[in-house]
Amino acid sequence: MGAGRSQADDDIGAMRAPVRFSILRMFARARRILSHRHEPVIRPHIGQVIERRLLLGGRVLKEGMLAPASPSTPRWRNLLNTYHSFVHAKLAGVRLLAVFGSTAAEVTTGEGGYFTVEMELPRPVSGPLWQEVEFRLLDVPDADRPPVVAIGLVLVHPLRSRFTLISDIDDTVLASNVSSKLRMAAKVLLTNAHTRMPLPGVGALYRALEEGHGEEHNPIFYVSNGPWNLHDLLVEFFRLNGIPLGPIYLRDWGAHLVLARKPTGTHKRMAIARIMAFFPDVPVVLIGDSGEQDPEIFLSVLKEFPRRVAVIYIRCVGKSRERLEAIERLGGEIRSAGTDFLLVQDSESAAIHAAGRGLIPVQAIEAVRRDKRNEHDR
Repeated sequence: MGAGRSQADDDIGAMRAPVRFSILRMFARARRILSHRHEPVIRPHIGQVIERRLLLGGRVLKEGMLAPASPSTPRWRNLLNTYHSFVHAKLAGVRLLAVFGSTAAEVTTGEGGYFTVEMELPRPVSGPLWQEVEFRLLDVPDADRPPVVAIGLVLVHPLRSRFTLISDIDDTVLASNVSSKLRMAAKVLLTNAHTRMPLPGVGALYRALEEGHGEEHNPIFYVSNGPWNLHDLLVEFFRLNGIPLGPIYLRDWGAHLVLARKPTGTHKRMAIARIMAFFPDVPVVLIGDSGEQDPEIFLSVLKEFPRRVAVIYIRCVGKSRERLEAIERLGGEIRSAGTDFLLVQDSESAAIHAAGRGLIPVQAIEAVRRDKRNEHDR
């Protein structure tokens, strides 16, 4: 060993070559992946059927070929996949055909490649809760290539629902650290649907709320300030973790999502109001967290729709005394309007209250406890 050098110096020197090689290999892989020819694809969002009305949105994009994510996918590939999901080309002004049963509708994509399908059906829909809508791109740039098709899912809302559940996502369903932009960005950029973690017990709690008692089915909607680019990741995350699917209301990507200091709440409030308008006679259960403005938004919704909100659950994700005191003041105003309000520490606390209110069976509490233990052990 040379004079003045330590074993640590030699160790660091030995590490530098593999690190340089690893970085070069990462960029070589990235170039190969991004050099794949980008093809038009249809990305339907989860839709819904209410009596004789079908509503479903989505996007038409040009995407490259990326390998599916897995629990062992390295962070650099997660980063590349996330980057790709935000920079792919959006195809505006292209036509596509949507077919549901015997009904078809032609739509044209707008700015950002978005489309919205609204169908008036000849009769109310019966049968399975989840049904398919077939999409076909009509404006194909290369006639010699195979047709561009996709299948979208719609939730057929049953008549036997005692309430509708509307839930936030970040720090309510999955751990996001939304109060810290840097930590949240790291989770979004470096993880995938397999490596994101649900909050313990949330899958069992939401399944119990959806199933209710006996033959009822209570629909679930999700609202978030996150961008539409994350829609498919969220759907896969829900499926992997046994969380019931439902229509997801997200926002268009733009600088306003990155640069905004705090969410204004306008998007969530408007989405919740729209969902409640679908079911004017059905009570609503709202679930959010204390990290964002969910308590303030829910109080605003309660004022707009008096006597429509049955219960509000706020998951406590922060320890700031000032914030907790502000939420308790909001909770007092909510309770004075006749709505139950609970600031809960976990899914089990919400399940105990929900069982007491008759929203879920008492035996569902043990399922939530078991689910919570399993998540803690992962």
